[in-house]
Amino acid sequence: MPELPEVETVRATLEQAVRGETIAKVSLFYPKLIEGDSEDFLSKLVGKQILSVDRKGKMLCFVLSDGLRLYSHLRMEGRYFLGNPGEKDRKFDLCEFDFASGKALYYNDTRKFGRMMLQKEDEPSPFEELGPEPFEMNEEELLKRLSKRKDTIKQALMDQTLISGIGNIYADETLFACKISPFAPASSIDLNQCKAILSNSRRILSLAIEEGGSTVRSYHPQEGVNGRMQNELLVYGKPNFPCPNCGFPLRKKFLGGRGTTYCPICQKQEGRAFVLGITGPIHAGKSTAAKYFMGKGYLLFDADACVKELYLRKDVKRLIQKALGRKTFVGGEPNRGFIAQLVADKKKKKVLESILHPLVIEEAEKFIRQVGKNQKVLIDVPLLFQSGMDALCDAIILIDADLELRRNRIIQEGRDASSLMNLNRAYPLALARKKASWTIYNNGVLSDFVSKLSELPL
Repeated sequence: MPELPEVETVRATLEQAVRGETIAKVSLFYPKLIEGDSEDFLSKLVGKQILSVDRKGKMLCFVLSDGLRLYSHLRMEGRYFLGNPGEKDRKFDLCEFDFASGKALYYNDTRKFGRMMLQKEDEPSPFEELGPEPFEMNEEELLKRLSKRKDTIKQALMDQTLISGIGNIYADETLFACKISPFAPASSIDLNQCKAILSNSRRILSLAIEEGGSTVRSYHPQEGVNGRMQNELLVYGKPNFPCPNCGFPLRKKFLGGRGTTYCPICQKQEGRAFVLGITGPIHAGKSTAAKYFMGKGYLLFDADACVKELYLRKDVKRLIQKALGRKTFVGGEPNRGFIAQLVADKKKKKVLESILHPLVIEEAEKFIRQVGKNQKVLIDVPLLFQSGMDALCDAIILIDADLELRRNRIIQEGRDASSLMNLNRAYPLALARKKASWTIYNNGVLSDFVSKLSELPL
């Protein structure tokens, strides 16, 4: 999504290209682009001259003759292209402005989220709904605005009514530069941190403007314009890359539906324990790794033990029996044989997991809060990613081993290797390799495995 530097790059390019042009004709290919009366929009623009192109935050404004203002919000993928009249050859051209000079300007939007609005200069401006840009406020004002918030600092910085121009990319970069956790409550940010946020956001946004913004996978400003700021980004889009400051793997979590990349060490959230997740396919060596880290002072949250306790809760029993039948419990105890038959059915397994997983996450969050700050918590969960518990972790170790080696380990224990391996067939190994901070292969002797674990910066 374009942010202040990207929109400023578009503004400067448009200012140079269309200033002084007179609109001879407007063709609208997607009426929903216009907020208000689209017919009125088309008729009033004809004959108007573009005097300048302004911007506030992430919104553009074409200043027109006769006191008219054309506001344009690019949203996620809105772009402008210069061309000749009548050459609409891009699939998502939504509007065409033909100029008296013989040139044309096209608005293109793949997702069709962008909007335009035509207003008189004496009418309330959409700019008035936006908060000040980082260049327009001081730390005292930012502190006052944040003190009333009930969300996180990352979410607050992306709220355009609080402070305009900062989106996902530059919020991540700014908070990393400030060494502030994106998950810290906005109301907990003090005056010195507000000063750091404004100082660093100004510096980063100014550099991004100089570099023409960031051309990232989902957004390109316009034809022939590519930003260079993505070459300067330190954390955004780089999960599992080493932190530029400390070398620890950067972590990506979702916050308010947006990907958030941060360093768990440099941006440690005050008052919260560090959480390490261990996952991997069956008999790869997760239990051995868990014992190693418990010996290093990590406090274990045992997900399997938690599930056993949940089965004994009356409210959980009622939920499971209502969803899967009364046979799931016999004499107040879980009917494990019957439950095992149920989970062989993918749909019924999903129903059971939809009940248990949120409750396990709730208990894990409670455990993490209770152990307090400066502690280290270990979560050993085979279904780490399927359950969503990876969102609790500051770092994740994937323990893997060759398939045949894992099978032999089960056989040596005198267990049914065939059924256990089939049960584990659905383990999302490709996803785990992509999301894990480290992948450790346990294909050798115990001493080699322990040596690999000891080399991790944990």
